[in-house]
Amino acid sequence: MKKRINKSERKFQYAGRLQQSGQKPKDLNLHARSQWQWTWTKMGLLSLCILSVSIPLLLHLLSDSIDLSRPSDIGLNHTINMYLTPEEGVRVGVWHTVPEHRWKEAQGKDLDWYEKFYWKFPYIQYFLFNPLKNKDLNLPTDENLQKIQTPLMILHAEDDHLVPFASAQEIYRIAKKAQNSDEHVKLVRFDGALGYLHNVLYKDPGLPNIIR
Repeated sequence: MKKRINKSERKFQYAGRLQQSGQKPKDLNLHARSQWQWTWTKMGLLSLCILSVSIPLLLHLLSDSIDLSRPSDIGLNHTINMYLTPEEGVRVGVWHTVPEHRWKEAQGKDLDWYEKFYWKFPYIQYFLFNPLKNKDLNLPTDENLQKIQTPLMILHAEDDHLVPFASAQEIYRIAKKAQNSDEHVKLVRFDGALGYLHNVLYKDPGLPNIIR
């Protein structure tokens, strides 16, 4: 009986406060709900800021203890790596990734799949391959080479199936004449037996020493 009386008293007191403030129960519920949503929003934003700062910091501090040779181990299932080892104890890493909508498809794929993926982009096909096929590719290489004053290194494979090696030799000749220097302009030739073609020069283990 006492419990019922106490509950009734609390209801009357609550109703009295509502009348004094002019608010209805629905208004109070909406206000409480909006405050709850705002509190969780602030907590979420704060957590996001903390993560965005702490993760790069931890990766930097713990870089020696994290095996970056396997991106999938740190949640990057859509990324593959390829390391160059120019000398003992030195590794130069190159990571290949794909757009978000291809993440699932990329999981477990090898390096060859990533290379073929990028060469299938319609923009590359439209701006490069179609003009080459139609002999309508206009690149003012000669004019640009005349303006270059910085050192230039040309890397080219003899078995390049897209741009003939003779083109690299011609570029080298023009640049060397423009700068009038044997030291500032260099042509690095890769033997055709290596099978580098047009886009696999990065696999050469001696590349870091060449460009160093």
